[in-house]
Formats: sequence, structure tokens, C-alpha cells
Amino acid sequence: MGGEMNQFAKVVQGVRKFSPLLHMIELGLSPTEIKEAVLEVLDPFFQNKQLLVTLVPGLLVPEAVNIVRLQHDPWAFDMFEKCLAVHRAAQKAVGAESIGACVWWEPAIRKGLSEYWSASCLEVPKDNLPIEEFKYEAFRNIGALVESTMQPFLRALLHQIRLRDHAKEPSARLGTMSLGEVVDELMETSGFPDLFAPPPWRVRLNQWRNIAQHHSSYIEEATIVCQYGRGRNVKELRLSRGELLRALHAISYAHLAISMAQNLFLAENVELISNYTSDRSVRPEESVLRFSSAVATQGFEVMDVKLSTEEAAAVLRDVSNVDPYMRRIHAAQLVYPLWIHTERPHLKIIYEEKDGTPRFIATALGEDCQRIAQGELELSTLAKRTQMIDLKTGARFPGHLATE
Repeated sequence: MGGEMNQFAKVVQGVRKFSPLLHMIELGLSPTEIKEAVLEVLDPFFQNKQLLVTLVPGLLVPEAVNIVRLQHDPWAFDMFEKCLAVHRAAQKAVGAESIGACVWWEPAIRKGLSEYWSASCLEVPKDNLPIEEFKYEAFRNIGALVESTMQPFLRALLHQIRLRDHAKEPSARLGTMSLGEVVDELMETSGFPDLFAPPPWRVRLNQWRNIAQHHSSYIEEATIVCQYGRGRNVKELRLSRGELLRALHAISYAHLAISMAQNLFLAENVELISNYTSDRSVRPEESVLRFSSAVATQGFEVMDVKLSTEEAAAVLRDVSNVDPYMRRIHAAQLVYPLWIHTERPHLKIIYEEKDGTPRFIATALGEDCQRIAQGELELSTLAKRTQMIDLKTGARFPGHLATE
């Protein structure tokens, strides 16, 4: 596919950087053992165990990886559990209305996540930046994260808290309240105010946002001085470079705690979501992330992805020590997950051996995949219709011949 970097480069590279899945395969774990590990991570948070088995590994691998990340930060993991408890308490209090409320916020959340992906594409390494540029970049991240990405999640969480508490008008002013008002009410009513003013600084999320947007920070020798508040209530926060980086991480983990709680709540109620109408379209970066995470559980690293209106093409490199002949057949079967995450009319998988040698191409039609999803075709039928090319011999054959 030309070898050039494209818009998904950071996404596919991030699977290796932030997820342990590929390293686990390289250490000798089988795809079955990886799936069991993913199930073990998610199991405590699902009451419907059969549904969990159905959703893993194809759809919830990123959630499992993020839960492991949260578990490495006891504060963030505690906040995640408390947020999930809010959703369940709201469902217990008002039934399906809590699910409808979550779905209602999905368009705003998707818009915020779109802003997140745009910001991530512009992200630069901070380690070697001079302190002025470091301060600017760190607050650019904080401002974008709180204002665009976290804010709809915060409003959605407040909606759930009001439902939990049987508020008379649970949706009142939720769309028009200022961010400061939202944070204030969350701190007063949630039962876990730390989430909205992360320790040890105890600066509220809206105030972090204000520091970023108003550029109310400056450098004094090696110290980053931040000011927030109004009039006589202006306060000063003095941070080292390392402390500002830790604050950025804390706010990122606060977002992760809130978003993972909502994601798992919706996943567990996926069978009821169809009762509600909402735009659930996602940025292609998220689709690529979910596909890359799913195939990582099978021992393949996504090296490149190209998406056009007509085709989704992915280069998969083997990271296992299994016979490449058998692995290329396995890789060919991943045209269906590629369709699940991209829904393109034509699908292409290019299989590379462990040393990077391209050996095999598999192509399939999206209409066949759609018929499988609708229950009109068996998955085994897709294998027979998938066209394959052996790049070593040039041989072309229908998929079923490759398995005979």
C-alpha cells in the first residue's frame, strides 16, 4: 500500500504502544488465551455473561485495555466504578429511561470524540519541548479535552445522577447550563466530588479549562504559574513541569473513568438501544482502532489501513510463531471484522509474514458480509466467496480451496 504514512498511522501505532495484546502474543500466548484474558478483565462489570461472550473479542477489546489502564491508577479505577454504579442505580430507579438518556447524549459525545481525534492527529511529543512550548501544549490538550470531549460526558453523567435521585425534571437546563454550573452540581450531588476536581490540586475541571482557554498562565523561572477565578477570588496555582504533566494525566484518566463507565453500561444494554433513535456514526479513526484492537487478539498487527468510499484495505503482519500457511488463512477470515468496523463495499486484507514479507491478499464483498450480519448467510459461506492471491506463486483461487 505504498508504505507511506496516512491519517491512521498514530491509531494503529497506538495499539502496540498502549495495549499489551501484541506483546502477549509475542510471549507465546494463543488467541484463545488472549480472549480469555479479555473476558476475565470485563467479567466483573457484566451481569449478562452470555452477552459478554458474544461481544468479545470483536467489539469490546479497547474497553478491556482501558480498564486495565484504569486499574493501574487506584483513584481513577475507583472513580470508574462509582460512575458505573450511577448508571446502574439510575436504571434501577427509572428503568429503560436511563438507557434512553444515554443514547440521547450520543450525538454530542460523538462530536466531542471527533474533536479528540482531530487533536490527537496534531499531538506532538512533549519530552524535549522548552518549558514555554511545553506549557502551551499541555494546556492546549487540557482545554480541548475538557471543553470538547469531556463536557458532553459530564452532562450525560449529571443526567443519570438526576434520574438516580428521582429529580422532578432530570433533563432541565442540561443543554444550556455553563460548564461551571454542571461541575458544581456534579460535585454537590454525585457522592464522589474528587472526580471533578482531581487531587491533589483540587482545581475544578471547568477552572482547568478556563486556565487553558484564557491563557492565564506564565513561566516564573522554572515554575508554571496558573491563575483562575474572578475578581477578589482569583487563585494561584504553581506547578513544576512534572506536576503539570501529572495534572494532564489525571484529567485524562478522569475522562477515561467517565467514558468507560458509559460505554460498558450501553454495551450491557445493547439489545435495548435499538428502541431509541440516535446518530451513532463514529469517526473512521475509532473504527480503525477497534478493528486493530480486535485483530491484535488474533496475533496480527495492523501496519496500515486505507479507507475510500469503495474499499477498506488493511495490511496485517503476523506476530505469532505459528506456521505462516495456516496464519494466512486465518488472516483471510478477518475480512468480515474489517467490514463490521468499516462497512465498505469492498474489503481487502494483505497478509505479511513476521519478517514483513507480503505473502497473501484476500478480497471480499461488503454485500456478502452484510447478509451474514443479517443472518441470511453463514460465515462459512463468506470463506468460500473470498478471493485469494498467493503473492509467492501468483496463484488465484476461491477461499474454500485454501482450506482443503
